[in-house]
Amino acid sequence: MNKIQFDDWISEYGKAWTSLDPDAVMKRIDHEELVYYESTFNKPKKSWDEVNELWQIVPSNQKDVTFWYEILMTDGDAVLAHVKITRTMVPSGEMQDIDAAFMFRLNERGLCTYFRQWRMFK
Repeated sequence: MNKIQFDDWISEYGKAWTSLDPDAVMKRIDHEELVYYESTFNKPKKSWDEVNELWQIVPSNQKDVTFWYEILMTDGDAVLAHVKITRTMVPSGEMQDIDAAFMFRLNERGLCTYFRQWRMFK
């Protein structure tokens, strides 16, 4: 893997999220091999269907999403990125400002096999 492949993956992930398009997010996730931490302190999701279930609610529970990232380091098939997200929660209207670190791994097909995030709500 190289930095351009990681950059493409996270850029498309961010575009899919800001477009509220869970199917576009899920096209970036491997169907066979997966460990996905929605929160680093909870048990990981280990199937594509479990992660898909998380993402399918996004269009109905958030809007006005912005996504910024900076790749901090790469090592083989792994990357660490600094991510900032803003979003408005529906129906509460609560605005969230999130500062996060994403660590993910991609396989030879450019699909995510491991995802973990550490996030702080400001």
